[in-house]
Amino acid sequence: MRPSWTFAISIVLMITLLPAASAANRFVVAELYTAQNCPYCAIADPQLGQVYEANKGSMAVISFHPLEYSGERDPMGISSTQGRMQNYGVDGYPTVVFDGGEKIVGGYEDVGDDYRSALSSRSSVSAPLKLRIGVINDDPTLKVWVNGTPEEDIFNDTELSVVLVQDYVEYDGANGLDEFRFVARGMRTKDVSVLDGEAFSKTFTFTVDPWPENLGVVAFVQDIQTGEIYQGAQKTVSEAAGPIDGTEDKGSGSEGLSTTAMGMIGLIAVLAAVGVYLFMDGRRSRETRSKGKVKRASRPRKKPAVKKVPASSGKPRQRGKKGRSKKRKRHR
Repeated sequence: MRPSWTFAISIVLMITLLPAASAANRFVVAELYTAQNCPYCAIADPQLGQVYEANKGSMAVISFHPLEYSGERDPMGISSTQGRMQNYGVDGYPTVVFDGGEKIVGGYEDVGDDYRSALSSRSSVSAPLKLRIGVINDDPTLKVWVNGTPEEDIFNDTELSVVLVQDYVEYDGANGLDEFRFVARGMRTKDVSVLDGEAFSKTFTFTVDPWPENLGVVAFVQDIQTGEIYQGAQKTVSEAAGPIDGTEDKGSGSEGLSTTAMGMIGLIAVLAAVGVYLFMDGRRSRETRSKGKVKRASRPRKKPAVKKVPASSGKPRQRGKKGRSKKRKRHR
């Protein structure tokens, strides 16, 4: 077996023995349940904002306000807030829920440390899928589509939610805050299936009038039974009118190609390297053979050996018995 083919076979074996690609990086979704007249929320809300600023690109925050709290109307409230609070068992403000699981209740001086700890714990868990968000702004309509690429099977029922989020809202709250962040402005939900290798795509339409500033979109896939959020993604929306694409796609889908695509690219690269090696090896072999022929051709040919015969002494050589020179008599 030639060395070049041994090398090629070893490369193929290395490919087959490579471990499977790791799952998608997790993009954490933190849900803040707060109210404009909640005194302890004035302590907790800014600290969660600081955690977000230090971890942009790896988390999203959604602030859900109630329609009414303690007899006062909250102008930032939406109807989806009450149902989500009931699903999580949230009965007080402020409460932050990380990926539909760990809850941190209350507003206190070092609550930000607890937020960081929960974020770190959740970020270390791999996600079973990737998400990517696209938007078209056609004021006053906003069309949002979400593409999912599952890399594991989730056999529980799951749903995909899309939330419009306004990053900064100026409002003189009864709790002393005059600016509120990550305010949920609308929410849509559709059922999806998370099965390895079966990508999905869902489209959502929102009517936004008047058009707010600092608008973004947060999407996440959640287990209906357990409440766990498996993956999230975030995208900001340009304020300009007309059909345009959004910007700053953050989350699992913004980090390049899927695991399958990356594996195929790696395989093609290795096979290309093997092909180049075999080509160069064959070329070297041909050159070696060619040089050998040239060397052989350039060697001077030896003259054939000639057996020397001793010089004649002038006397006739005597022949054998049959070859005597004596004349024989002929019978007539």
